[in-house]
This record gives sequence, C-alpha cells and structure tokens, in this order.
Amino acid sequence: PGNRRTDTFHNIMENPEIAVMFMVPGLNEVLRLNGRARLSTNSELLEKMVAKGKVPRAALVIDIR
Repeated sequence: PGNRRTDTFHNIMENPEIAVMFMVPGLNEVLRLNGRARLSTNSELLEKMVAKGKVPRAALVIDIR
C-alpha cells in the first residue's frame, strides 16, 4: 500500500535513470542493478501486488540494463 509519499515518483518522472542496490546482512557482497524506471497503473500488474487486501494505486517498473 505504500506510505502515500510521492517524492520518489516525482524524481522518477523528471529523471528515469535508476540504480538499485541490494544488501544482505552477513554477506560482504552487494548487487547493483541499473536501468530506467517508469510508473504503471496497469490493473493487471497492480492486482498481483495486493497487500492486506489493498491494491496499490501505482507500481514502479524498472527495465534493467
């Protein structure tokens, strides 16, 4: 459901280039993914993301390079 803050979404709309870093506690490795992000309101996609009975209003989709 999210935190109802749209700061990140405004940033993505201005500059869709994104890097996401995944860190796992206890491991000395980091996975970094680069790509372009976009917002989606596709109902088919959003229905797969239901949390506590609530469908999100938008999804962040990242096309990884």
